[in-house]
Amino acid sequence: MVVLKPHNPAYPTLRLPASEVEVQGVFRFLLRGREALEAMRLLLRWSYEH
Repeated sequence: MVVLKPHNPAYPTLRLPASEVEVQGVFRFLLRGREALEAMRLLLRWSYEH
């Protein structure tokens, strides 16, 4: 599950399955944490084990 929280309170918070969210361009570099990267399928789980 991914939670997208806007800075502007006039917009709703969105909760979506991570598999339905695509992060493009420079925004990929803003993601942090193994769990977040794995959930977004930007990092394969096995890469930490090898």
